[in-house]
Amino acid sequence: MSKTRRTSKGPYRPTRDPQVLLLVGIVVAVVGLWVVGVMSPATLAGGESSPVFPFGDQSEDGQVSVSVNASTVSPGESVAVTVSVDRRPRSGASVVVAGESHTTGEDGTVVVSLAEPGTYDVAATGPDGNRTASTTVRVRRYETELVVSTPRGVVTNESVPVRVGRADGGPVSATVSVAGRTVETGGDGVANVTFDAAGEYEVRASRSPTDRYRFVDGTATVAVDRRPVRLRVAVNESAPRVDDPVAVSVTRRDTGAAVNATLSVGTRTISTGADGVANVTFAEADRVGIEVRANRTPAVRFLAAETRVDVERIPVNLSVWVSPNPVREGERARFVVRRTDTGERVAANVSLFGTTYATGSDGRVSFPFHVPGDATVRATKASTVRERYRSANSSFRVEGPEIVLESLSVPASARANDAMRVNATLSNAGTADATGDAVVVVGSRTTRVPTSVAAGETTTVSWRVRTPDATGNVSVSVAYEEVAATRTVDLVDSEANESTATNESTATNELTATNESTATNESIAGRESTVPNELPTATASSVGPTASARGERAPGATSARETPRTAITDASAAFSATTPILRE
Repeated sequence: MSKTRRTSKGPYRPTRDPQVLLLVGIVVAVVGLWVVGVMSPATLAGGESSPVFPFGDQSEDGQVSVSVNASTVSPGESVAVTVSVDRRPRSGASVVVAGESHTTGEDGTVVVSLAEPGTYDVAATGPDGNRTASTTVRVRRYETELVVSTPRGVVTNESVPVRVGRADGGPVSATVSVAGRTVETGGDGVANVTFDAAGEYEVRASRSPTDRYRFVDGTATVAVDRRPVRLRVAVNESAPRVDDPVAVSVTRRDTGAAVNATLSVGTRTISTGADGVANVTFAEADRVGIEVRANRTPAVRFLAAETRVDVERIPVNLSVWVSPNPVREGERARFVVRRTDTGERVAANVSLFGTTYATGSDGRVSFPFHVPGDATVRATKASTVRERYRSANSSFRVEGPEIVLESLSVPASARANDAMRVNATLSNAGTADATGDAVVVVGSRTTRVPTSVAAGETTTVSWRVRTPDATGNVSVSVAYEEVAATRTVDLVDSEANESTATNESTATNELTATNESTATNESIAGRESTVPNELPTATASSVGPTASARGERAPGATSARETPRTAITDASAAFSATTPILRE
């Protein structure tokens, strides 16, 4: 059977027992005092705080605590360490920092200097040597700023050295950041960076802290210009002709890549395509300059380039047509100059026997020819800014006889009203037979005789003609075709018993050319105008060639051994009747 403690007032309860309540109160008081001593913070200089234990070791002599005026200081700064016993500063206490021992003064404080970065333990020992307390002090790292330097004249797409160094010393390895990219330097503090586009950039250098140093980022601003690139211009034909297309290509000199460029050709502006090629034509012959330029890009500035092209004239062949061909002596020949490519008539120049004559605007010119033989006409035309004309030659023949009186002989004297012999040697240097009448005039008596000389032949003829009924010196004239010559004979009385001395000598090299007539207006079929013995004046429709410097005879001219054919006409006009010709 259980027993229950009872009092006079009822059953026993611990919560009502005075002894139990006293013991509980003592325990709570002791725990409270301990908590207050451990958790109370010590306020330090600079607003920082660090736990300060009111005692490091408790004994019946009191509680030891240590406090500092700053828990974090810079290198070389001083720290005031205070040692207290039961919250009262205590002199004579020992303070050990970084292996060095210090003793507090009357105010319980000792000043300690810390030079190197790091975290230091501060240990304090009470005067009795049995009670201790401790705290910590952190010395900040040395702080240094990074310095960034870049060269001047930075351009795109070229390696740029960025140098990083300490403000208080030499180069240092770091991380360089620019335009969203990062590059690590080497041990020499150099990092090579490039820029893709022109502009202004911030270059930043940073480095992680070490045990002793903390680095402040360094920055620099670099201005980047566009890199200059020369253009190259090339043509597929250095000597094109007028109107021929020329392909002009533009490329970069550094890479050879095609460039979309603008060409300046004289007053014209022409753009290439994306392939850098443009086709250019030239309207005139000249030495033409081509300058090329291109718009800059974000990275490149193009330098202009130029070249020159020698544009040549278009060659045009000429032709010259002669009509009629052959030309009969005394007739007018017409010359027509044309372009062979189009057949178009063109104003030009024609040259004959060393003399040049201009055609009309229709390319035509004409004039008569009076000297038989082969001839060549040359057609030329001055070049224009577009075309170069090539000369043309055409050969033709003037057909007709060309008589040369090689010799003429008459007697020194003859009887009047009697017969007399006249001897002549005739050559035909022409291209046709001569079939005209030879006219022999003795004083006032004229005789006509049909005479033929084949082309290229020489013929000697002998005529006996009647002398007039007169005495004294009379002239004897012989005319055939274009030539004529005169001699003198002494006519004597026919009843005199004088023998007639005949002079058969021939003065072949002393023939005297005579011209006893003036210009007549005879009409020749096929001629537009004829002015005998004179060279026609050059015009667009009627031109007469003159003698060349080589001694050639132009049509219409006479030689030293000839007289014009009009002398024959005048001699024939002297006939009143035909006198018979006497031959042996």
